[in-house]
Amino acid sequence: MELSLWSSPAQMGATVVQTVLLYALTVVAARVAGRRTLAQMGAFDIIVTIALGTLLASSALPADPKPSDGAAALVTLLGLQVVLAAVRQRFPATQRWTDFKPLAVVREGRTHLPRGPWTAQLTRADVESQLRRQGFEDLARARIVVLEPGGQLAATEADPAPLFQRL
Repeated sequence: MELSLWSSPAQMGATVVQTVLLYALTVVAARVAGRRTLAQMGAFDIIVTIALGTLLASSALPADPKPSDGAAALVTLLGLQVVLAAVRQRFPATQRWTDFKPLAVVREGRTHLPRGPWTAQLTRADVESQLRRQGFEDLARARIVVLEPGGQLAATEADPAPLFQRL
């Protein structure tokens, strides 16, 4: 049995190109799927996230990957993360493509959950569960609940007017 750690330069280049394309597709898919997929992490969401990672890894690498292919994919993914972060810092306008805007989902105890495939895809039960973790036993106590860009819910009993002026 021959142990080979290195792929050909062409194969490593193909791995890099495939990883770049899959990264771009993953960023778009995560944006389309909404914040729930990345932040709420119920049992179903964890299964989907693991499946996505497995699909990404198996699609980026050749059928018989060498350690160098894995290293090329890993370095490419990390490099893309660094580049995207730098682009977002340097050109704030790109954030509208990569980041979600804060969204008020509860006002004065009433839920306002947008429906459809391009929304946060939260249910009232999701909101109530997150609020219980923050000490709100009842939605009526929440004057405002904001779904943050990262998918977390921020609740307050304070006057919501200053927050809405910033949104």
